[in-house]
Amino acid sequence: MCRFYQVCFSLCVFLGWVDFAQAAFPIEKFKFTDPQDIVFDSNGNMFVSDSFTCVIYRLSPMDAAGYFFYVKRPFAGDEGHCDRVDGIGQNAHLDRPLGMTVDAANNLYVVDGVISELDKRKNVFVLRKISPSAEVTTLRFLVDDPDLLGYEYRMIDFEMTSSGSLYGSVLATRAGNHADLVVELNLTHLTAKIFAGAAGCGETMLPGTGKNACIGHGLHRYPALYSVAGITKDNADTLYLAHGSSILEIDTHARVTLLAGTPDGTYGFRDGAARSAALMTYSSGVIYHKNRVLFMDNDHPLSISPSSAVIRDYDFLTDNVETLVGDKANLAGYADGVGASAVFGRMMSVGIAVDKREKIYVADRENQVLRVIDSSGPAPETSTLKGFYVPFYPF
Repeated sequence: MCRFYQVCFSLCVFLGWVDFAQAAFPIEKFKFTDPQDIVFDSNGNMFVSDSFTCVIYRLSPMDAAGYFFYVKRPFAGDEGHCDRVDGIGQNAHLDRPLGMTVDAANNLYVVDGVISELDKRKNVFVLRKISPSAEVTTLRFLVDDPDLLGYEYRMIDFEMTSSGSLYGSVLATRAGNHADLVVELNLTHLTAKIFAGAAGCGETMLPGTGKNACIGHGLHRYPALYSVAGITKDNADTLYLAHGSSILEIDTHARVTLLAGTPDGTYGFRDGAARSAALMTYSSGVIYHKNRVLFMDNDHPLSISPSSAVIRDYDFLTDNVETLVGDKANLAGYADGVGASAVFGRMMSVGIAVDKREKIYVADRENQVLRVIDSSGPAPETSTLKGFYVPFYPF
């Protein structure tokens, strides 16, 4: 019966008998359970990974003003069924989805957040591929690197370069030995190897090339935390990695350098010259956009008085770090507003993206919403994503 109504509704919209915007239900804010990442495909569709409920939502643009509609059911995955089952739409199951990326054909690639014991023994990385028609398949990348064997892996986020290779930010552990790494995943041969970073090299970031570089693991002094987080790329396929109190740059030859922040885990909150004055606390989501690296800077995990996360940027032209919206002087909470008056939850996610209209979207996990930053005016203004919902996808 539901399928019958879906076909009728779709036909009426297609023939122009029903105005879709009038048929949809307006809502003041999209609510999620645990929004982790945000990506856009070439058609302007927004995808949001919701880790706790183990699903991917699709929000589609309705008009030039930037309103979105979404469906009161997942695009892929079945709410509450957190395991690995391939299939189409809700017939597929996802396992705590985290970071995502999208290829030129609008296929979505998703990190499965929880890796089973069987996967650990087999030394594989598991990703899920989701087609534009919501068909979910499992990709298993066999570890083809002796320096990766025997570790337990937690991939947080990944990025696809113009060559079609995937590069993931990975926390690897073995017998108390930690390694913060960037791993290269080959989609043709389904193999995985270290691209940059080394195991057991200490807490301080040390520049170098490939395995001779130390990404460091300053945050591992705090149990159950990871310091590698979001990863992004520019038009030349240079990678940028959010890493605790720093942002790292990794070029196509695997040369690792400090872009902004401190190499030894020293944290704080201060704008200024990127490597001599600027301090950050706990960077997570990161996105490159027009000579800038935008990133989330969260509250310190052990802070007694939780402060608001903020959105900051590194500007290649000035070589400075500046705060775009939010203020760590504010206690964590929820408030839309201009500039420093905007308030976020204390801990965010890897979810930050820019759409075709150059609006910035961030996943505010603790408030269970997506925040929208419009920097076209004299001062950047933060609002909460709103739009419309319908009971099913019209097409």
